[in-house]
Order: sequence, then structure tokens, then C-alpha cells
Amino acid sequence: MLLLLAAGCPSDAPAGTDAEGGDATGSTDTAPTDGGDGWVTGPATTGGGSADNGATGRDPTGDSAADSGPDTADTGPTTAGTDDGYGTGGSLDEVEAACEADCDAQFATECPPAWGNVLTCKLGCAQATVQLDGFCYTEYADYVECRADGGYVCVNGYPTPEATCAGQQGAYVECTSNLGCKRHCKDAIEADCETASFDGCVTACIAEEDELPGYCAIYLDSLHLCRSQNGQVCDEMQNPDAANCIYSIENLADCIYDETDDVCAGYCSMFDNMGCGSGCAASCADALAHPSCGYQFVDLVDCQTLHGDFACSDGALIGVDSCDYENMQYQNCLAG
Repeated sequence: MLLLLAAGCPSDAPAGTDAEGGDATGSTDTAPTDGGDGWVTGPATTGGGSADNGATGRDPTGDSAADSGPDTADTGPTTAGTDDGYGTGGSLDEVEAACEADCDAQFATECPPAWGNVLTCKLGCAQATVQLDGFCYTEYADYVECRADGGYVCVNGYPTPEATCAGQQGAYVECTSNLGCKRHCKDAIEADCETASFDGCVTACIAEEDELPGYCAIYLDSLHLCRSQNGQVCDEMQNPDAANCIYSIENLADCIYDETDDVCAGYCSMFDNMGCGSGCAASCADALAHPSCGYQFVDLVDCQTLHGDFACSDGALIGVDSCDYENMQYQNCLAG
């Protein structure tokens, strides 16, 4: 789950992996807005699906600049970076300058991107700031600037950077590895439902993620990011609208189930994060122990964690859509 690591024109850059299934939330992240001078005046987003991102590094404070908040138009900093308690500086101006240099370098080759022009290239490069929402601008700008400074050569008809920029890329990946925690904590503090400091909140959030088995921490961070992008803070953090982050919830549950081979661990992860009610551990244990229907319940959970087709109903997590059949089989078994 990586953020956009290749800057410049999106047709030439590998997109970040999106655990929401390509913005399955039904809303849209838009490109930065053009201020009429041929360049952007600030990142804008309508909220929406989370591009799940980050890597394996765990850094509670390696971020930069401010996070402007979720769901509605996100503005981000546009002047010289300042430390407002959420980061160490960085601004959209830095990103704009780096993207301009990078796109100019691409279009100076004998194989410029065929799909657009320099302006659309700049907009594509700056699109990452929508998700970053103020964090890690310096690291992103440094990576893009390194690519621009190294120049581009034509490989199979496409402009390809000559510089690997491994150090800058590593710094960017490290900064974004806990982006979900960072955005969650800033939103919660600004909503007056988090009393800890920003660093204290992020440290606690990362600790919660690190308690998960295997590589599942990245999926919990993705869920934090999705909720932040959808304006779900405070009490709503634990009871999101199912339509918003259901695939992040499913991916987390699937990981936990795979890593632990524990049906109830996976099922209750979905149940709790959907806000279906309380007492999941006991009810799941009863369902597994049912003398006739335990196998049907396992089949239902297998389907739910595979497809993400589930919903809360009367205090239970039922299968829907692709899991209608498994849900029907289980309910028919229970009915005798």
C-alpha cells in the first residue's frame, strides 16, 4: 500500500495500491484547482475513498506541514512551511516548484508524454497532495525534484528518470507509512475529542497498529486514513457508515483471519469496525460451536472476508450481494 511514488504525468507513474478497490466509497478525489495562472492554488478533494498507502517503516513524527481536515475541500498550506505542532514544515509551493521542474524535464525529451501537456502533467504530479493533505510535502517535493534534476531518457518511447533517488524515495515512504494515524490524530485533536498531544496520539495509534499480527498494521492504518478522508472522527471513528470504508474494513479482517487462522478474530474485526453492536466474541463462539450450522457460519465468514459483502442487521453481521447465498444457507440451517 504505497502512495504515489512516481511523480509527473500519471500515465507514466504507477498508481498507489487502493484497498478501497479503486475508491469504492463512491466519492471522488479531485485534482488540485487551477488558479488561472497555469498552476494550482491548493489541493482539493471531495472526501471519498482512501487510497491505502504507506509502507513498512513506522515513524510517528517524520511528517511535514499541516493537515487541513477531511471530507470537504482540503486546502493545505500554500506558503512557506511552518511548524504548527503537527509537523516540521513543508508547503504546496515546494511541491509546485518540484512538479513544474519534473514535468518540464519530461517534455524536454524526444518522447514527451503523448496523453497531455505540461499543465496536465503538473496537475497529475500534484494529485498526491490531495491524499497527503498537508503531511510529507517536503519529502514528496524532494523526491520529485531529485527525479527532475537527474533528467529523463527515452525508454520504449516513454520518458524515464535516470536518477533512482533511493534516499529521497525512502524518506517519503517512511513519512507516509503512518499517514492514517497522522491524519486521524490531527482530525481528532481539531474536533476536541483527543486530549493527547499530536505526537502522543500518533504514538498510541501506531502502538495499536503494531499489536496486530503479521503485516495487518498497514490495513488498520489504511482504515484510519479512509475514515479521515470521509470526515469520521471522535465517536464516529468506531461506527462509520458502512458504505464509506467497507473495503478497508474487509481487508483488515481478511488479514487478521489469514494471519491467525481464527474465524472469530476476522469476523469480530468486521463486526466491531462496522459498529454492529457488542458481545461479538461470545456470539461468534456460539455460532462456531453450533452442532449443525457451524460449518455454514465459517463459509459465510470466508465469503465476507473475501468479497467485503456484509452489512449490520439486528446486531449481526450478515452477508449481502456476493455472500447472499452463504447467508441464506446459514439462516436456513439455523431455522431448522
